[in-house]
Amino acid sequence: MTSTFATPGRSFFSFALCAALLMPVAGRTAQAQDEAVVTSATFLLKSSVTADRRGQFSLLLRSLRQLQDPALKPLYKELMLSENRTMRIHGILGLAECDPKHQVDLTLLAEVKDATMQSELVGAALDSELLDVAAAKQVMAWPALDMDAKVVIATHLLSKNEFKDANLLKQGVDAKNLTRQSMIGLLLTQLGDPAGPPLLDALDKSTSPGRDDVQVLVLQTAFRFKLDKVADWAAKLSTQPGVGEKLGLLALRTAMRFGHKPSMQVWSQQYNSSADVADKMRLALSLLNLAPYVDAAMFDPIIANEDPLMKQMGLCGKLAASQKPVGVEVGKLIAFHHGVSNAWALGYATFHATPDDARGIYSALIHAFKGNDRNKAQRLDEAMVASQALFEKDAKVAAEVLRPLLNNPDTEKELIQGILIGLIRVTKGEPQMVVDGLTRAYDEANSNGLKLLLQAKHGVPLGAAQLKDLGLLIRGGGSLPDALRLQAAWAYLKQTKQADAALATVLKQ
Repeated sequence: MTSTFATPGRSFFSFALCAALLMPVAGRTAQAQDEAVVTSATFLLKSSVTADRRGQFSLLLRSLRQLQDPALKPLYKELMLSENRTMRIHGILGLAECDPKHQVDLTLLAEVKDATMQSELVGAALDSELLDVAAAKQVMAWPALDMDAKVVIATHLLSKNEFKDANLLKQGVDAKNLTRQSMIGLLLTQLGDPAGPPLLDALDKSTSPGRDDVQVLVLQTAFRFKLDKVADWAAKLSTQPGVGEKLGLLALRTAMRFGHKPSMQVWSQQYNSSADVADKMRLALSLLNLAPYVDAAMFDPIIANEDPLMKQMGLCGKLAASQKPVGVEVGKLIAFHHGVSNAWALGYATFHATPDDARGIYSALIHAFKGNDRNKAQRLDEAMVASQALFEKDAKVAAEVLRPLLNNPDTEKELIQGILIGLIRVTKGEPQMVVDGLTRAYDEANSNGLKLLLQAKHGVPLGAAQLKDLGLLIRGGGSLPDALRLQAAWAYLKQTKQADAALATVLKQ
C-alpha cells in the first residue's frame, strides 16, 4: 500500500517543485519578450518623426493618421514644431482627423506663413474633407493668404458652385508663373469671364520646357472638378499639330467627357481608320472610361471587334452608357485578368455603379486573384481595394463574401493578407466583425498578425498568446511594410497600457 501511494506522491511533488522553480524563468522570459516588442514599437514610432531622404516617415505618419486616435495628439503637436514642412502638415492634419469636428483648426492654419506650405496644407485639407465650404470661404478672405492657396480653394469651391469672384483671380495673373496663370485661365473660363480663354491660348503658345506638364495639370483638374467650360479648348488641343500622343488623347477624353460632339466624331474617325491593334485598344480603353458620359452607340464598333477582350469591353461600355445593369458582364471582363480594364472596373464600381452592380464587381475583383500568374501583383492590390470598398459599401455583404474566403484553407495566403489589409484600411464601422468567430487558425505569421491587428485596432482585447503573436509581427517576423507594423505597434502599446510611456520616450529624444 505504502509503495503504491508513494510513487504518485513523489511524482506530484517533483512536478510541483519543477513548476515552482520554472515560474520565475517563464516570467522573466515573458517580460524580456515584452521589452523587446516595446523597444521595436518605440523605434517604429521614432521613425515616423525622423526625416529621411526616401520619405518613409511620411508613409508612417499617414499610417498613424489613419487610426484617427486622440491619444496621438501629443505626437501631432510635436510635429507642428518641426522644421520639416511635410511633418508640420501631417501634424495639423492629424489633429484635425482625431478631433470630433473632423475639421482643421483655422487658428493653426492662420499661423502658417510659408506660401508653399499654405497651398499644400489647404489642398490636402480640402481633399480629405477637413475644410468645409464655410471654413474655406473664411480662409479665402484672409488678406495674407498666398495667391496659389487661393487658386486651390477657388477650384474646390467652384466645383461646388460656391465661387464667383473673377476679379480676385485676375489679381493673381502672372506671366512668369505659367502654372498659376493657366489654372486661373481655367477657372475664369469656367466662370464665363472673357479673360479666361486667352490665358489658355497663351499656355498653348508658350515655349516653356514645362508647358506640356501644365497642360496635363489643367486637363486633369478640369476632369476631376467637372469644369466643363474647358471643352472647346481641350478639343482644339487634341488636334493641335505636333501634340504628343498621351497629351492629345487626354485632351480628347476631356472634351468628350463634357459632351463635345465634334470630339466624339474625332474619336470615331481615329478608331475606324486605325489598323494598329495597340492603337485600337488604347482608344477603346479611353472610351470605356467615358462610358457614363457618351452615347451607347459609340461602343458598337468595339463590340464588332473580333478580339474577345475588346468585344467584352464594348459590351460593358454599352451597358454602362445605357445605364443598364452591368455587373455580370463586368465580371466576365474581369475574368480576362487584363490590368487596365480591371482598373476601370474598380473605378466604375466606386464612382458610377448602382449598389447592386458595385457589390458584384467588388466580389468579382476579389475572387479574380485566384487563377494564373498574369498581373497577379496588381490583382492583389485590386483585391485589397475591393475588400475595403465592399465593406464600406455594404458591411453585411462584405461579411458574406469575405468570411468564406478567410475561412477556407485552400485560399492563398496572399489573398488572405490582401483581404485583411483592405479591412484594416477601413476607417468607419466595425470591420473586425468579418473575422470574429472564424474557425480557421492561421499558422502563417503575416496572416495571423494582420488578423490580430484588425481586432486590436478596434479594441478587441487580446490574450497573452495573441499579444505574443502580434509582437512577432512588430519585431519584423514577417514581410509586411513598416506602415502596418507601426499600426500593430501602436495597438500593442495601447493593449498593454504602455502607449503614453512609449510616446513620452519618443518625444523626449
